[in-house]
Amino acid sequence: MYLLYVFRKVTLRSHADYKDYRETLLSKPMLFITNAKKVNGASTSARTFAIIINTRHPQIRARVEGHMNDVISSVMGENYQLQFMLGSNVKEYLQRQSFELTEDNLSFSYTFKLDVLLDLFFLIGWSKKNCDLQGKVLNLHCTNANRKEKVRSFLSKMTTPLIRLGSSLDHDRRPSVFSLDVITEDPFPPEDDFNDSAPVLSEDS
Repeated sequence: MYLLYVFRKVTLRSHADYKDYRETLLSKPMLFITNAKKVNGASTSARTFAIIINTRHPQIRARVEGHMNDVISSVMGENYQLQFMLGSNVKEYLQRQSFELTEDNLSFSYTFKLDVLLDLFFLIGWSKKNCDLQGKVLNLHCTNANRKEKVRSFLSKMTTPLIRLGSSLDHDRRPSVFSLDVITEDPFPPEDDFNDSAPVLSEDS
């Protein structure tokens, strides 16, 4: 399985950097590692969770692309910053499982910064925007062999490389054209009788 590794905070210095960064975000799933502890549990130690963002799901892709497009036209000045946050979505899901996050690390951002001597709008924060990523949270933890195979197949499809069909010019902020392959599959469809509120981890795990 191939996941995406990018720095949580990235500075882009040109439109070519922007184009490459945008294509990178939408090409592979993103992996976040965070910790949470059981609320009112016997153990006070935190547990580690792997959060995978399916950037090829049409809802997530549209959200990312939409905000990257909107921020260009909405900010004043040459420099701007966009931060993507998914903490609230994950926090809400874990709370239903009686867990609470112990870290605030479920976000990533990029700053588009040109060699401008003084960008007052950026300095006072008017060119800094946020995007709250919301989507369906799936619990992929399972012990059943059949469901393990479904999860493995789901993750394999999610990480299948995109085919690059063409490229935009370096001065164009639009991304290159990729194959329109999207992954909307749920590895645990309703007929599988999968309980969304089932424990994220068993008490003895």
